[in-house]
This record gives sequence, structure tokens and C-alpha cells, in this order.
Amino acid sequence: MSNPSEVGWRRHRSEAALGDEATPEAVLAVVADGLGATDSGVEFIYLSLERLQQRIGADDLIAVLDEPPLGRQVFRAGRGLLDSEWSRDVAKAGRPGIHARPDPIDPVVANAVVQLCSIALKLEVALHDSLHDHLTGLLNRRAFDDVLAEACARSVRYGWAFGLVLLDLDGFKDVNDRLGHPAGDAALQAVGDLLRHHLRMGDAAARLGGDEFAVLLPNLREHDAAELVRRLERAIDEAVPGAAVTLSVGVALAPSDGDAPTALYHHADVQLYERKRARR
Repeated sequence: MSNPSEVGWRRHRSEAALGDEATPEAVLAVVADGLGATDSGVEFIYLSLERLQQRIGADDLIAVLDEPPLGRQVFRAGRGLLDSEWSRDVAKAGRPGIHARPDPIDPVVANAVVQLCSIALKLEVALHDSLHDHLTGLLNRRAFDDVLAEACARSVRYGWAFGLVLLDLDGFKDVNDRLGHPAGDAALQAVGDLLRHHLRMGDAAARLGGDEFAVLLPNLREHDAAELVRRLERAIDEAVPGAAVTLSVGVALAPSDGDAPTALYHHADVQLYERKRARR
């Protein structure tokens, strides 16, 4: 993440550098400088289009990118809706590139901006993939550990209460053996779908590996975890009929059960395996 004051300085420097120069080099220098003034690839694309629109005095400016495996992506300067016949036509059928009206844009500049935007988009996708589980779309273990560490730091500093819920799919190996790995993947995806679609602001969910999941929930109460388990079991039953998968759950509450990730993981793990043994 960039330092806010540094980002502001970079923005000021870039906008000042724009000046009255009309050369493609000057325009591209300002656009490229946005790579250091933004925190995401998508933010860079919008900033680039806004600067380009300002520089060439266009009434409307749209970038069409076509990057496998993402497919067609359309971005409009100012982040406005596609509210004109021209913008809708460009979004639907325009070739990959920079589209401006009323006057066409210098092809050298257009091509260079498209290349920069494509790189920024690929970097954003790569970052997302490095932090998420490819099968379920949930956070991976590395990313979740960072979220948990931040939550613990806030709990220590501000007394913020939250719950760590560990989930383990009992009978999952049997699903793979009886019904095949596609059925096992479907069961994991059912858990991931339900967790992703029901997260509130401030919640976080992850697949820690194999058939193990974790959820961080602010102000968690015990019956909330029980209801979560019931919903997950219903989702698995619907996704994989006959799976016969049940869930073991372990809950740790911060700060009462600990205020460090290791302590919370340990408390929830112990509870999870006690409940797992009680079911046998």
C-alpha cells in the first residue's frame, strides 16, 4: 500500500507535469506515473482514462480491453454509466483499444495506454489469485492469517470483540471415494458459495486447506455459529445429494479466549476435535 502523503505528492507531480505539453511522450509520462499513485490495477485504469480525457479534451473516453482469461472488459473515464448510444455501441462492439469522441486519439498514445492498462489489470488479477483459493473463491490461509492478525491487533488496542470459527467437513473423504472427486469439489464449492454470499461488512472467510474452513465474525454469539453450521449442511445436501457430510465446528471468542492468532486457533481447534470425537 502506498503512503497517503506520498500518493498525494505523486498525484500533484503528475498533474503539474501535464502542463501544456501536447506530445505523446508527455501524455504517456503522466499516465504511466499513475502506476505509483494508485493502489490497484482498476484504480490505475480509471485514473489513466481521466487524465487522458482531460489532456485531449474529449467529451467521452472508453477503454475496451480483451485479456484472456478475463474476456472483454470496458472502462469509461469518470466511471460514468454507459448512457449514450455511442458509449453502448462501443461497449458492445468496439474493438479493443481507446475510443474517444468527438475526435480520434493519437494511435501511438492509444496503443501505449492500452498496454499499460492491460498490464495493470493482469497484475490485479495475479494479486487476487495469490490471496484466494481457486476452487471456492474464499481467502487462502496466508490471506486469512493476515486478516486475523489485524483483527487481534484491533482487539488488543480497542477491545474489539470477534469470533473465530473453524469448520471441518466430516465424511468428506468418503464423498470422494464413493461419488468421485467432482462431487467432493461440489461440496467444497457449496460451502464457499454460502460463505461468500452471506458475509457481512467486516466478516472474512477462508479455505485453510483440504476440507478445513475458517470464518472471522465480529460480535459472534454461540448460536450464530450453530446457525451457520446448519445452513452449510443444508447447502452441501442440496449441492451433493447423498453426500452425508456433517460439520464439526470450533469457536474461539476474542478477547475472552485469547488476543493472539495462535491462542485463538488453538482454542477453536481443541473445541472442534472434542466435538468431532463426541460424534464417533
